[in-house]
Amino acid sequence: MNVPNASMSDLVWPMLPTEVVLPTFWVQEAGEAKASVLDTLKKTLSLVNTFLPGLIVLLVAGVIEVSGGVFLWRCHTQNLERQRYGSAI
Repeated sequence: MNVPNASMSDLVWPMLPTEVVLPTFWVQEAGEAKASVLDTLKKTLSLVNTFLPGLIVLLVAGVIEVSGGVFLWRCHTQNLERQRYGSAI
């Protein structure tokens, strides 16, 4: 079946002429939710919205802890150098 003006509908309905237009139906869909489901959704969304500020606070706290640890480590190594060589660095 080699027809130059064959349409894609030939795959499903091979005997259908190409001039036939199939109707399209528009359906408006809507969902309904109970109040308890909406309350759960609001709680979940508020929990999700607190994630980014919490992440920022944890990152800042981590940077402060690492910098404090580096500072204490440097102080400790300087004290060891003073004890080893007996000089005031």
